[in-house]
Amino acid sequence: VEIKLKSGFVMREQVFVIGQDLSWISITAEDSEVNVDANYLTTQYDSVYPAFMVSNGGFLPLIKCLFKMINTSSGKYGIMVTNGGRCYVAPDAGFTYARTNLYIQFGGTAFVKGARFNNASSSGISVFSATLFGGGAFCSYSNKGYNLYNAFAEISSGSAQNCDIGVSCEASVVIAHLVNASNCTTRGFNVTAGSFVSGYGSTGTVNVTPNTISANGIFLR
Repeated sequence: VEIKLKSGFVMREQVFVIGQDLSWISITAEDSEVNVDANYLTTQYDSVYPAFMVSNGGFLPLIKCLFKMINTSSGKYGIMVTNGGRCYVAPDAGFTYARTNLYIQFGGTAFVKGARFNNASSSGISVFSATLFGGGAFCSYSNKGYNLYNAFAEISSGSAQNCDIGVSCEASVVIAHLVNASNCTTRGFNVTAGSFVSGYGSTGTVNVTPNTISANGIFLR
């Protein structure tokens, strides 16, 4: 089943999926971007006001278009995946200009290879005690491109350029081959709290000495 958003459509509602598998539905659009008006995101879930939220083992409809938050001063979130929920975002689809474009926590899993999560005021993708399969995802021009805490994340060939911190890794296992975290203000990779980061072929400054283990962890390059 395909839900196609017509040209000029502005999203003024929230989509919450709790314990239901809606992966048999795809969301597409006629326009290259679909605006989401943050002023209409008024229902809170676990202290977050997301446009899309999935929890309790549910699966969001497959997201196959690019959403853009407008009226972003409200600090709302794009996609939230929590409590064992799952989501799939197609290449070149995604969410931009939210506070955090994709937020995964508490056993959630997101499959977002090649998707776009640029221009977040906080994090392009934030993962807290959850799993990300995000090879080739775009998280540039954000405060933090990837913000990973107690996470397993596969982000190879991803982009986190022109951020304050491109990839923040705290107590996490991260596969980051060929990631571009160049031109970041503070650093490209920040490795702390015993993280393991495999950064073969990646670009960007690092806060630890590569290939040397420490209390912060290890960054292999």
